[in-house]
Amino acid sequence: IKSFLIDQIYGVKNAGWDVVVLCSDANSLESDLPSVKLIDVPITRSPSIFNIIVALRFIYRILKYEKPTAVYTHTPVASFLGICCSCILRIKIRIVMIHGLYFINTKAFISRQLFKILELITCACATARICVNDDDKRYLSKFCFFWKNSIVVNNVGVDLSRFSCCKFSPEQIAEKRKKYNIDDTTIVFGIVARMVKEKGFLELFSAYRKICGDVKSIILHVGPIDSSRNDQVPESAYADLVSNGKLIMLGLRNDIEEILPMIDVFCLPSHREGFPVSIMEAAAMSIPCITTNIRGCKDAIHQGVTGLLVNPNDIESLASAMKYLANSPGDRKKMGQYALKDAISRFDRNIAVKNTLEVINNEMSRIHYNI
Repeated sequence: IKSFLIDQIYGVKNAGWDVVVLCSDANSLESDLPSVKLIDVPITRSPSIFNIIVALRFIYRILKYEKPTAVYTHTPVASFLGICCSCILRIKIRIVMIHGLYFINTKAFISRQLFKILELITCACATARICVNDDDKRYLSKFCFFWKNSIVVNNVGVDLSRFSCCKFSPEQIAEKRKKYNIDDTTIVFGIVARMVKEKGFLELFSAYRKICGDVKSIILHVGPIDSSRNDQVPESAYADLVSNGKLIMLGLRNDIEEILPMIDVFCLPSHREGFPVSIMEAAAMSIPCITTNIRGCKDAIHQGVTGLLVNPNDIESLASAMKYLANSPGDRKKMGQYALKDAISRFDRNIAVKNTLEVINNEMSRIHYNI
């Protein structure tokens, strides 16, 4: 919610709706959503039977008490529970936002089938479905053709007033870089993501080692070291880069817009994404991006115009793309300018909120017509 949905929540609230937010660790959102009712729910991202039963009972009781006009859900497990409870309680507007079909790139057979069942049951019980990329819409439309007229594509957008390259002068950017001992001649490859394998960190570190002898550069990482799953990047994969001053790790930050101006090339060699917010934020700051040719990521850039696409798990092509942009200041600048134009036309949060409200209003019209 803090990373993706605050703008959506306030957009719906400003349109005249009363909003109640159900999520885990709700108390941590009090400063971000001071005028919104927050309810803490014992829910995790893990689809264990015990967790699902506990959360299902909790959510059912809350929805029965609150009697909402509409329910709008996010993430696979939370959407499954929220939409199913809403269906049982006959709440007439049930909207699910699919932030990337999780099962598509899940390797373990049992997990893949479990998430597939969760997603399809959720979509079947929903009255409207929002996908964040075109591939997911095509998949759902093909797999369940009778839903296709109720599937729309919309991302969450970014705040272009917050993420604006115009806010910082070259002198201010130089001062920021100086704080981390980065001079003007050093190319900064940046990545904003949880440090897990599926974000492509192993490939990024390997590709960087191939070029760092030829290119004066560093990697700047913003994000937590996520040890909550079995996907953690071992310290041995990057310890040498840290000790050699080639990797700066800033950890979890709430001031991403203050960090991005230091970055020359944004990198996200991810294995799985819905529609990466980090690429939208980088584009808004006029930064070209190197990312993988997978669903979501390929929708976030225009190949050769706002950035470069490489194949997932392809260290050689990633290294080649990094070296090319590091040695091509003119192309970096041109791609950055086009990325900014793209962000203004496609990634503005106001457009995303408008699209969300349109889905809600269409649902309101539907139930009034049926009445």
